[in-house]
Amino acid sequence: MAAAANEVVLALENVEVVLGSRPILKSISLAVEKQSIVSIIGPNGAGKTTIFNVICGHVRPSTGRVILEGRDLTRRQPHEICRAGISRTFQIPRPFPEMTALENVRMGILFGKKGHGAADSGEPGAHDLLELVGLKPKSDTRARELTLSEQRRLEVARALATRPRLLLLDEIAAGLSPSAIRHAVELVRALRERGLTLLIIDHFLNLTARVSDRLIALDSGKLIVEGKPSEVLSAPSVIASYLGERLPEYGVGLTDGG
Repeated sequence: MAAAANEVVLALENVEVVLGSRPILKSISLAVEKQSIVSIIGPNGAGKTTIFNVICGHVRPSTGRVILEGRDLTRRQPHEICRAGISRTFQIPRPFPEMTALENVRMGILFGKKGHGAADSGEPGAHDLLELVGLKPKSDTRARELTLSEQRRLEVARALATRPRLLLLDEIAAGLSPSAIRHAVELVRALRERGLTLLIIDHFLNLTARVSDRLIALDSGKLIVEGKPSEVLSAPSVIASYLGERLPEYGVGLTDGG
C-alpha cells in the first residue's frame, strides 16, 4: 500500500550521536512516509538501535533533529514522545512478568496518549489488541509463562495500547521458528492495514525484504544506501559491507511470499 499523498510522518535531519570521542551516528537524514513500512538493516554496531533510541528520546543526539508530523521532538522526554504518537518494542521483551497478558496491555492503555475518552480505555480495547496479535486465549496467563514468540507479540500489543501513529519494531523475528516468523509477517502487514506507519529493525532479511516498502542500510553509523528491498540487497556497497557470502541465502526472501 502506497503512502497517503507521500505525507511524511517521521523525519530525521542530520542526526549525529557522539559518545566521548567516538561517533555512533554520522549525519543521518531519512524520512518515513505515512502508512509505509521501512526497515533499517546493517550489522551489529551499525547504529540501528541507536536510531531507535534517538527517536524515542532515550539518547539525545549531539546534533540534528527528530520531527514527527512537523513537530520537533528532539529534546522531549520518552514519555512525552510516546504520548505524541511514537511507540516501540524492544529486542528483549520487557513485560511485567507477574502480570497477566491482559494486565500488561491495560498498563499500556493507561500510560498512553491522553484525551481518548472512555471508549478507548479499559478491558474491551485490551482484549481487542490481544486478539489482533493472536494472544486472546492467553489473556489470563502471566507474562513470564509465555513463550518467546508470545512475549514478542505481547510487546506489540502493549505498544499498540498507547495508540501510536508510528510503531518501531525491534527484532520481532529474532529467535523465532519459521512458523512464528510467518505469523510476524502477517502481523506487520495487518498493522499497516490498520493505518499505522512502521519502522523496523530485524536481522532476518527474509522478513524485512518481504514486508518493507523501503530498506535503509547502515554501516558504521552512516547511511550507505536506501531504496526498494531488491535494489538495496543487490547494491555493491551493501554486499561489500555486511552481507558477504550470505547474500544468496537472503535472496530467497525477495520473492517468497511477495
